[in-house]
Amino acid sequence: MGFRSIDSVKWLRFLDDGEVKDMGEQETVNFQRIAKAITFIKAHLKEQPSLSVIANHVNMSEFHFQRVFS
Repeated sequence: MGFRSIDSVKWLRFLDDGEVKDMGEQETVNFQRIAKAITFIKAHLKEQPSLSVIANHVNMSEFHFQRVFS
């Protein structure tokens, strides 16, 4: 499965079987937050940021961030 940006708002999900589906608005927001979190983690890898620091960076609670990231 892969993801590609069509523009700054719309994302498509390319499934393993070749099917293409629009990502819903909330799914797009979550995807963008996870991408931002991954970028933050990579930039601060040596510091080993905690879950709360990463969640705070993407403006989410620890609970919600962990649920979305999983």
